[in-house]
Formats: sequence, C-alpha cells, structure tokens
Amino acid sequence: MSSVESVDIELEHDIDEQYQYQPGEIIRGKIDVSYLDTGYHRLPFEYQLPDNIPSSFIGKFGSVTYILKAIVQGERNSQPSIATEPFLVARKFILPDDMSQPQSFEESKTFFAMCSWGKLTINMQLSKMGYVPGEDICLQAEVKNRSPLRVTAIQGSLIMNSSYLAQKQRQLFKQIVNKRRDDFELEEGEDRRWQHVRIGVPRTFRNLLWRVVILSIYRTFFNSGLN
Repeated sequence: MSSVESVDIELEHDIDEQYQYQPGEIIRGKIDVSYLDTGYHRLPFEYQLPDNIPSSFIGKFGSVTYILKAIVQGERNSQPSIATEPFLVARKFILPDDMSQPQSFEESKTFFAMCSWGKLTINMQLSKMGYVPGEDICLQAEVKNRSPLRVTAIQGSLIMNSSYLAQKQRQLFKQIVNKRRDDFELEEGEDRRWQHVRIGVPRTFRNLLWRVVILSIYRTFFNSGLN
C-alpha cells in the first residue's frame, strides 16, 4: 500500500517567454509525483490550447486566468494531492499597415488668475498609431505654459477603459496601467520637452490598443498639478 506525498507541475518554456503561450499552441511539461513507500515518478504530458481562447486579462471587476491542475489519488483512502501552475496566454496581433504611421496632436486650455490669463499647451508625437501587448510606446512631447499658473508635474499615462457586462448591467471602469511622471515645475513662460520617452504596454491586455497615451498635467488633464 502507498500514498501520495507530493505533486508538482513543471512546464517547458523559453527563457524569454516564461509561462506565456499563444492560442492553439501546445503546452508541454511534466508532473512529478512522490509516493510514500514506493518512490518517485515523473509523468510527461502535453495539451494543445484551443485556437479561440482569449488572452489573459486582469481587471477590477473581472479577469481571464489560466491554471494547470494535477490531481493524484493514492491507493489509501485519503484526500487527493493537488498541484496547480498558472500561465499566461497572449494572442499575437497583426495591425493594419496604416497603424505604423506616426501621429501627432495638440491640446490646450486657457486659465485665468486675478487680472491675467493665458494658455497651457501640450504637443505630442507618437512613433506610430497602433501598439500591441508587450510593445513600448515611444513618444515625444512639449508642454508650453503661457498661463499665470504654475505646473508642478507632468505625467504620461497609459489608460485602460474596461466594460463589464453581467445580467444586462454594464459597469465601466478606467484604470492607469502604466505611467511616466516628471516632477518638474513650470512657471509662466517656461517650456518642458520629453525626448524618446517610453511607456510599456503590459502583456496581459486582451485587446488592441490604438492611440492609448494621454499626456496629462498631474493629476487630471489641465485641472490639477497647478498652483
């Protein structure tokens, strides 16, 4: 008679893409089982992921996660031994050709203080229009403060807008998933430039990201970070 002492899962993976797979890809690994009284066993396995599964995703009101589970029951009447191993699924996206074109835009707002007024202006250039999970967004920006107020910080934010639907009820949620903050003060008449600043797109996004960077005055666009 014997009983299970421990169970463990070992996945085969590349060093650069640890525990990350694409839909339709085959997962390979081994299940290690240690038995009391009878020794140690290693059981190779493989499983092909379906082609239509979504990418891994983590959000405030929901998530898509993938876990391998191994359950081993020994000969003795006892609780089975269970091992789990999480892994990521990331779909590969092919963007349209026009998404590789650079993009630039400008935003401005007028502020008043006492008897003076002026504009706060942001010019931004993106290296391209479309990005996919795992890429870095490369941007250049210039902030011009012609207002009578003082800018205390500049922040470039990658914002994810999520929509959750359950029982005919929809819940919207906005979340900053990555950012680059510049604690630099700008008095009236001063400028500040960003050159080749990078903001990474997390690999666990589920959808394509187009025009995702919002350069804002800390904490909200043109409303905070001003004195």
